[in-house]
Amino acid sequence: MAVLTPPQNRGKGYASLMMRLLHEILGSQTLPEGLSRPQDFKPALFSVLYSGIGPKFYATCAPYSQPEGHGEDHTVGWVLREPESSVYTIPDETVASSGSEFPQGWRSVRLEEMAALWEDEKRFVTAEVSVQAKDTGSAAFSILPSGGVEEYQRAIVSCLFDAVKPPMQVSAAVSEGGDTVIG
Repeated sequence: MAVLTPPQNRGKGYASLMMRLLHEILGSQTLPEGLSRPQDFKPALFSVLYSGIGPKFYATCAPYSQPEGHGEDHTVGWVLREPESSVYTIPDETVASSGSEFPQGWRSVRLEEMAALWEDEKRFVTAEVSVQAKDTGSAAFSILPSGGVEEYQRAIVSCLFDAVKPPMQVSAAVSEGGDTVIG
């Protein structure tokens, strides 16, 4: 989830109110008077929050039924954890020796290929998480790149990278067999 407040409405408390209400709706067994949700709704065990403003704001967004900003350091709201990322950096000498932007056997990914690649990735990740849960006997989950998740991330990154001077470039490559993608 992400909260985006149009510039003309920033600083009026709308984002913090929405985050406090979401905190209440997603996590509470009972709701304050005046709030409702579908009858078949089950409270969430966790949520995923994409933030461009950092953890301090979200930590102050206590559930709506609790006083705003109570607790030590006013941190009773959303608890943010560091994400796990896998990054593969192609060594400069590999690229230089191939004489092209990518090593031999790799090519740039076209935008129109992304949805199909993410569907493949979804199947792979789902299988891996299932094995991990079975092996450890614990619950496991992953955020899948399909269903607009990757597109959202790419749009945010594009906006951020375009604002940097000089603009940063993000690219992805796919192996000729199409079974491996790096970005």
